[in-house]
Amino acid sequence: MAGAGWGVQLSRHGVTWAALAVTLLGGVTGLVLTTGAFLRGHDLPLVLGLTGALGAATLMVLSKRDGP
Repeated sequence: MAGAGWGVQLSRHGVTWAALAVTLLGGVTGLVLTTGAFLRGHDLPLVLGLTGALGAATLMVLSKRDGP
């Protein structure tokens, strides 16, 4: 999801280092929390994360965007 969003952003206006750092920090934090919960035996965070990621990726692919 973040990759598709940043790709669109880069192709239009560019990305600031601060915004990139915040997004990267948020993604890594979410990955660490989800992995930790999964390793403790909780499957729900992993299932919800995967479902959300697939849904967001599908939305990005199928949604109409402005531009070329």
